[in-house]
Amino acid sequence: MKRALIFSGLVLSVLLIAGCGGTKVEREGPLAISDADLGPKTKDLVKELPGGLVGDKDNARHTDETLRGEDEDG
Repeated sequence: MKRALIFSGLVLSVLLIAGCGGTKVEREGPLAISDADLGPKTKDLVKELPGGLVGDKDNARHTDETLRGEDEDG
């Protein structure tokens, strides 16, 4: 029983050290992601948006009903 506990402790320690980068692996070649522009800039996207909140006038459905929340009693 004591040997199994020691063995499992050693295995767990090795896995934790390996998972935290305890073993250093040398990289070959350039990194997969560089500091290149990968898409449009946010400022360019925002410029095309209309100012303020614009509603959908073609599909709007208006009602004269007074909308109320549910009562607390049921």
